Amino acid sequence: GKFDFPANGGSPNLGIFRSIWYKADKDGKYIANGGDGYIEAVEFSKPLKACVLLGYGNSSDPTSPHYGDQLELNSKKKLRPAWFYRKDVEANTLERSVVP
Repeated sequence: GKFDFPANGGSPNLGIFRSIWYKADKDGKYIANGGDGYIEAVEFSKPLKACVLLGYGNSSDPTSPHYGDQLELNSKKKLRPAWFYRKDVEANTLERSVVP
């Protein structure tokens, strides 16, 4: 799509935490075309602490503001906090609807 960030990861045979496969694109650049889409690190403490990343973003809809919204974090080898507790989920809720 509209994103062009350096990829991060490589072959799982090398012991790399982020397993990603690449292929050559028409312009000679290599693009990630498979591998780990979800990454999580958890500290089983009280309270529980976790960081996560959905490498390609929280939406596959190109019109969504969450399309590719985590690609830059992935490129920078960063994770985001997981919203595990209700207060965290509610603080980050953008929309709410009731389904009958």
